Amino acid sequence: MTRVAWFALLVWITLLAASGWLLSRTTITSDLQAFLPEAPSPAQQVLVDQLREGVVSRLILVALEGEEKTGLANLSREIAHRLTDDPAFAYVINGSEDRLQADGIFLLDTSTR
Repeated sequence: MTRVAWFALLVWITLLAASGWLLSRTTITSDLQAFLPEAPSPAQQVLVDQLREGVVSRLILVALEGEEKTGLANLSREIAHRLTDDPAFAYVINGSEDRLQADGIFLLDTSTR
């Protein structure tokens, strides 16, 4: 190997080692608390708690594409029907606002107690 090749290899190994060292010192977190001020308001704290552990953390959204609208609508209703019958799913909406309105009324009624 030539002198230039050895030098290039040494630089490459040095950069690789420095990158490894830097990566070992890097802290990675997925906690949304890091994006809040040091003293978050109660509303901000509730929002972060709900995103971390509330209903939203277990939300599944599904998009259907690639067919005619009628076929997609039928498929959507069929999937919703099957998921509603599955005990693993507690709540299937599929675009219906009836259940959302009922839940909203329930939440408003219980919040005034």
